[in-house]
Amino acid sequence: RQEDRAVFDATHAEVKRWFTEGLVDGIRIDHPDGLSNPAGYLGWLRELVGPQAWIVVEKILAVDEALEPSLPVAGTTGYDALREIGGVFIDPTGEAALTGLFDSAGSPYAEMPALARSLKAEAVTGTLGSELARLCRTISAVSGTTHPDVPAAVATLLSHIEVYRSDY
Repeated sequence: RQEDRAVFDATHAEVKRWFTEGLVDGIRIDHPDGLSNPAGYLGWLRELVGPQAWIVVEKILAVDEALEPSLPVAGTTGYDALREIGGVFIDPTGEAALTGLFDSAGSPYAEMPALARSLKAEAVTGTLGSELARLCRTISAVSGTTHPDVPAAVATLLSHIEVYRSDY
């Protein structure tokens, strides 16, 4: 658990050696959103590798999302830039034809948001069922009450979240 400083120090001893010995100049951190405290982790990493080290994060930003400027990183691995660059190769006049082709495959494009929400709720109640149960136990403990509809309500709420994380 990287939010525990002793664990962080133990698991990053080799990384520290690489930077200390000048073997590397930078490091890429895949999906820091999976950590319980991404900003704290990245702060410790910055302390470990020094102010000149190049740190980038693999974070897929939403179209209207900016990387949190207070994070001690040089930026992202570039998916956000690739989205813009890739647009050079897309002719916007082809949108109607592509949408029609998509619709002819059996799932109308206009129904995609509802389908995405349904699949997210299915993932929350299925694949992530143990995490949902833990979250519901926490809700019950904090609220001092239980209700059989809480798991479905939480799954519905989570299915409407459009980003990986909403806390930084």
